[in-house]
Amino acid sequence: MALSLTASSDVPLAGPPRRVAARGELIACALDDDSVRVFSVASLAAGLPALQLAHAGPQRRRIDALALADDELLFVGSRERLALWRVRANADALSIVGGPTSLEPRGVRLAESGLLPALTCAAFEPGARAHPVLALGLHDTVHIFDTRAGAETIRLEGHEAAVTACAFARLESPPHAPSAGGGSLLLITVSEDRTFKLWDLRARALAHSSAVIGASALLAVAVDAPDGQHAQQQPCWFAIGSEDGTVQIFEVRLRAADGAAAVGTAAPPVVAAVRSLRMLAPHALVCRLADGGSAGGVGARGAGSTLGGASCAADGGLAIVSSVPAWRRAARDGAAARGSADATAVDAVDDEAHSSNAVHFLAFVRATQPEPAPSRPPRARAAGGADAD
Repeated sequence: MALSLTASSDVPLAGPPRRVAARGELIACALDDDSVRVFSVASLAAGLPALQLAHAGPQRRRIDALALADDELLFVGSRERLALWRVRANADALSIVGGPTSLEPRGVRLAESGLLPALTCAAFEPGARAHPVLALGLHDTVHIFDTRAGAETIRLEGHEAAVTACAFARLESPPHAPSAGGGSLLLITVSEDRTFKLWDLRARALAHSSAVIGASALLAVAVDAPDGQHAQQQPCWFAIGSEDGTVQIFEVRLRAADGAAAVGTAAPPVVAAVRSLRMLAPHALVCRLADGGSAGGVGARGAGSTLGGASCAADGGLAIVSSVPAWRRAARDGAAARGSADATAVDAVDDEAHSSNAVHFLAFVRATQPEPAPSRPPRARAAGGADAD
């Protein structure tokens, strides 16, 4: 598969971006100065400056989440402010349509400073050309917003720790099930509690809840949903990345469930049948390559290193074996050193605070191979050597 550079920018940014979101032709970057820069492929190719959005509030809290929708809707969120912006791309120029729409989660307990809980993830419903559904993770709950009205419509509860990532998947109705008006809109959530859940937003029901699937926090999720005319017969695949560097791939199919529809919706309930397909360890492959192909290079650690969440003391002192994520342990230890009684009053996750093998981002890429040119059958030759018609 050949890759080529489409466009690049020589415009300097005020430091490295903290968060990046991309969808279609648009790219958004959140910077440490609490601003957002928005580019398009066309504006980069033309050498035009980025569109700049000011998001900082009075307390100047950093931007913790960015998300772009297919209809050029941009979400920018911090513990101080949640806002939707409409970005319009006209030829080479980018512009803002109207002002930002503020989002107000309902039933959320604010800190004494008036801040929201840690904003851990954000995702738009894919494929919706107008007013897509928006999912926001605020600590251990997920809030679903109707972007047309800017109002929260559903709140998802059940994780025992912070929800670190979420992703949508649209699946067709299972065979022999009553029509669900276009199938089910699933939201997959993963958490520091080492479990994942599948929520059917149309039925407003929990479709699947996993057991604990490992010893490390789950940090990333990516979905490869079926499409096309045979989508009903095809399963949906999703991948989950963990702090220990492993990636687990699952398959999900929907089947009709017994029982009536949930209150407030006409959609029938469905159950997600989930099957584990494979576990990958990308960091182990990198270790092998870096070590010249030697199997001994994998897992070789010196004394005093961290192994699988255990802080191993080289001098025979206390060894702490913990399933708490590395960034949470660092926040707790830092709060203890400062004499703070509230070790959970921290902002969203710092990528640098995770273990070096942690998987922070996953994506499915469909590689298409060019169709071979049709072979031309040889023409028959007459006895005299001329081509026969």
